[in-house]
Amino acid sequence: MDFVSCSSIYKSLKSNKYDIVHVHNMLPMFILSTFRKTIDSKVVFTFHNTPDPPNRILGYFKNFFLDKSFAEFIIKNNNYDLLIPGSKFYYDWAVKLGANPEKTKLIYMGIEKEVFDSKLRQNKAMYRKKIGLPSSDFIVTFPSRIIRRKGIFELINAFSLLKKSGCNNIKLFLPASFSPFDSGCYEEISHLIKKLGLDGIILKPNKLFSYYDMPMVYGASDLVVMPSYYEGLGLAALESMSIGIPVIATNVVGLNEIFENNKNGLLIKRQSVEELYTAIKTIYINPKLYHRLSMGGKQTINNKFEIKNQVNKLEKVYTQLINEQ
Repeated sequence: MDFVSCSSIYKSLKSNKYDIVHVHNMLPMFILSTFRKTIDSKVVFTFHNTPDPPNRILGYFKNFFLDKSFAEFIIKNNNYDLLIPGSKFYYDWAVKLGANPEKTKLIYMGIEKEVFDSKLRQNKAMYRKKIGLPSSDFIVTFPSRIIRRKGIFELINAFSLLKKSGCNNIKLFLPASFSPFDSGCYEEISHLIKKLGLDGIILKPNKLFSYYDMPMVYGASDLVVMPSYYEGLGLAALESMSIGIPVIATNVVGLNEIFENNKNGLLIKRQSVEELYTAIKTIYINPKLYHRLSMGGKQTINNKFEIKNQVNKLEKVYTQLINEQ
């Protein structure tokens, strides 16, 4: 966020009487706090920076103590009327960083069922042709950024085990690899793929996929894997589940708020190549399990993570804040 953007936001907030200003993430909240007393709007705050001590709290500073102190300063400064975390993991961290529980309300993030619709699976053949994926193979999609903490190295090694076991028609698609977030990590991954002889098994796109392309990507997939070291919640998992694509995820904070093992997904141990390999193969050879996880995932979205639920709760909170004297 540059000076021009900050100046424009400040002018807009000063010249318009907004009932609610909902700020997302720590740095924007820090900027708004510098002129909070000059605006009359109620301020709601949600952060998506995912702590992973002792490595990071926000990821703004390399020094962990400085990173944590900056987060505590923003939280404890109390320049908001209500803090709304999008998961229990974020709620717990907000309190750890000094948030007042009486001014903190958990409202789970949701996804749009109309966008991530299970009917998309009916167009699998068309989507695969459009993307350039094999028509008859079992496609496992890794929807995350190509960075180490997303579990990409463990996943590549799990596919080496799948190849050795004779499962050559199980392919891994990396939609985020066209424009990798971490070029150094991507180079390491590319070297590992060649070293393990996985060219042709690991599939890379020939174009950049945006958020708006992801329904098509999921619709072309048979399985989604999220072997992350940690997550704030795991929106990609929710998007996949809404479409009816089973998900394998690590049993870590954030993701374990979504899944009940063997009912709406498979949970595996963090950084376990063997468990990841076994889970992929188990779903591949077990149609009954595949169907159960698919149905359980869609039910979870309906019950807990549909965006209409989130919007209704936010509207109620906004109204309460506006009506407060």
